[in-house]
Amino acid sequence: MFNRGVIQWFLDKQDINTLKTVLTRLAGVVAMNDNPESIKRQLINVLESKAIKFGFEDSSRYDDLKKKAGAADYIWSVICDLSLDCNTLMIKNFIGYYGDKNDGQGVQETLQLLRDKVSDLSEKNQQLDIKSKQQSTEIDNLLTIKDKQRKQLKENEEVIAKQAKEIEELRAAQSFLKKRIENLFSQNSYLRNRKSYTSEVINYENEKQVFAVLKNNAKACGLNFNSDDLINFYTSVKSSRLTIIEGISGTGKSKLVDLYGRTLGLDDNGHMLIVPVSPGWTDDTDILGYLDNSSMQYKESSIGLVSFLVEASKHPDKQFLVCFDEMNLAKVEYYFAQFISILENDVNNRILRIYNPKEEINVTNAAEYPAEIRLGENIIFCGTINVDESTYRLSDKVLDRANLIKLQDCDFSVYDDERPVFIVVDVTLVDKPKSQGLTDDELSLLDELNEKLKNVNPRFCFAHRVVNQISRYLDAIPENDIDYTREKALDKLIVQKILPKVRGTEEQVRDLIGYIEDDNYVSGIIDKYLNNGKVEYPVTRKALKEKAKELRNYGYIG
Repeated sequence: MFNRGVIQWFLDKQDINTLKTVLTRLAGVVAMNDNPESIKRQLINVLESKAIKFGFEDSSRYDDLKKKAGAADYIWSVICDLSLDCNTLMIKNFIGYYGDKNDGQGVQETLQLLRDKVSDLSEKNQQLDIKSKQQSTEIDNLLTIKDKQRKQLKENEEVIAKQAKEIEELRAAQSFLKKRIENLFSQNSYLRNRKSYTSEVINYENEKQVFAVLKNNAKACGLNFNSDDLINFYTSVKSSRLTIIEGISGTGKSKLVDLYGRTLGLDDNGHMLIVPVSPGWTDDTDILGYLDNSSMQYKESSIGLVSFLVEASKHPDKQFLVCFDEMNLAKVEYYFAQFISILENDVNNRILRIYNPKEEINVTNAAEYPAEIRLGENIIFCGTINVDESTYRLSDKVLDRANLIKLQDCDFSVYDDERPVFIVVDVTLVDKPKSQGLTDDELSLLDELNEKLKNVNPRFCFAHRVVNQISRYLDAIPENDIDYTREKALDKLIVQKILPKVRGTEEQVRDLIGYIEDDNYVSGIIDKYLNNGKVEYPVTRKALKEKAKELRNYGYIG
C-alpha cells in the first residue's frame, strides 16, 4: 500500500533543489515556484497515482544505484520503494546512509519513526493473532458440529435403511397376502354355483351308492359327464399317486375334480386346495417357499400348499385333495420334481423336505413349518392340462407316474329340468384298492404288447412301474354291479398309460398306430393285436384312429 507518512518524512529532509529535480524526473513538471510544501504535494500525488515499485531486494542493489546514479535518481528510486511500504531492508540501508550525512537528531527522529512503525505492526500482529485464535476456535467448533452432524447422518442412514428394510418386508407381506387372496378367489371361482343348490349329508354303505351320488351331484351342478369318465376318475384317485385330466378348454376338467371334492365334503372343512399354475414357475420353491437364512424363518409360497400338507399330516384319517389346475403351463418336471420322486415311494417313505432338517432347531417358525412333512395315503394329488401352443408336453417321467385321463366328448349344457338335491357323502376315506393283482391273461397281454412296442422302438415300451399302476387301478374298480368291468378298465388304461408314450414322426410310429387311407383307418400293429380276439378294445381303437389322423395332418405325433 502507499505509505504517505514515510514519504512525507523523507521529503521533509530534502532541500528545495533536490525536490525540484525529483519532481521534474518523476512527473516531467518544472516547479513554478520555490514553495517546498507545494512541490512535496505534487510529488506525493505523482507517487500515489503511479504506484511505482523498484523492489530492491538487497543492499547491494541499493548501493550500486547510489554509486552509479546521481543524487536526484537515487532519491527518486528510494522514494518510489518507500511509497509502497514493502522493502524494509532498503529503508534500513537508506536510513544508515542518511544517518551518515546528517546529525544525531535526524537519526533519533528516524529511529522513533521506525519504533512507531514496529509498534503499529506489533499491535496489528497481536490483533491478527487474536483473530487467528478466534478463527481456530471457530474451526474447532465447526469440526465438532461436523462430527456431530456426521454421526447424526450415520444414525439417520441406519434408521432409513432399517425403515427401508421394514417397508420391503411389508411390501413382501402385502404381495404374499395379495397372491394368497388371488389364490383364494381363484379357488372360490370353482364354487360360484355352490349356493345354487341345496345339499344334504348321507352315510354310504357301498361304492355303488357313492358313485350314484357322484352322478346325481353332476346333474345338480348342471354338468353332464360321461358315466365311464366319472367311474374312471373315481377309480384313478383311489389307486394312482397322481391323476391328470386332459382335454380342451371347456370340457369340465377342473369341474370334475371340484365335483369329486365337494361330494366328499372336502370343500366345507378346508380339505380341498385348488392351485392355479403360473407359467413362471421354475422349481419347487415356487409352490413350497424357502428358508430365509437372514431371519431364519420359513417363507411359505402364497398358494399355501405347505400349510395344507402339514394339516393333512396331522389328520391321516381325513381325506385331503390337491389339484394343480393348468399344470402344464409350466414345466411339471421343474416345479413338481420333488413330488414326482416322493409319490413313487412306499407310503412310509413319502417324506417331503422343505429345508435342511439340521437347520430346524434354529428356525423360529419350525413348529408351524417342520423341515420334513409326511405325505400319507389320505392326500389325493390331481392335475388338469390343456394341449395347445401355450402349454408344455408332459415328459415320460411324468406320464409313467401319473394316470392320464382324457375326457370324452359330451354335452356340458345345463339341464332344463329341475336339478336334484346336492348330496355330500359322509366318508372318511375312499375305499382302498383290493390286493387281487393281474390275471395271467392280463399279464400275457401286457407282456406281448410291450414286446411289440419294443421291437419297433425301445423308447415306446413300458416298465414294471406302469404294470404295477395298472394292477392297482384294476384292483380299485368299485364292486356292487357298477357297469365297469376289468376289460373296460384295461381298455382305458392302455390309452391312459401306454399310448401316450408312442410319439414321433410318421416313420417312427406309422407301423404301430396305423394310418388313414381314403378317409379310412388302416390298423397298425397295436390295433391288430388287441382287436384280434374275443375281447375288443374300442377305446384304444378310437385313440389310435385319432393319432393316425394327427399323423396324417401334421406328420408327427406329440
